[in-house]
Amino acid sequence: MVAIKIPNADPEDKSAWEEFVLPVKMVHSDHYGSKTLWAKIPADGSTTLSRSIKPSTEDGTWEREERTVDNKTLKSMVEAYKLKPKAQGAR
Repeated sequence: MVAIKIPNADPEDKSAWEEFVLPVKMVHSDHYGSKTLWAKIPADGSTTLSRSIKPSTEDGTWEREERTVDNKTLKSMVEAYKLKPKAQGAR
């Protein structure tokens, strides 16, 4: 299994990133030399995302938070980096 982590939409949000898991056979590397991965997931399905919740006290226990999103929403979450403006390089 491969864990896919999704960065928080708010850069100020320091909580753990949400994640989902896929079988290794479903995750493929990009053929164009970039360091990206891709997976074909059915558009009409749903996926359960989870994250670890830090205990509020020192002797507390870690917990898991879960939620289910439709795969179209999941795609927009995973590809949110495409919406960020690119830094302009020196010329």
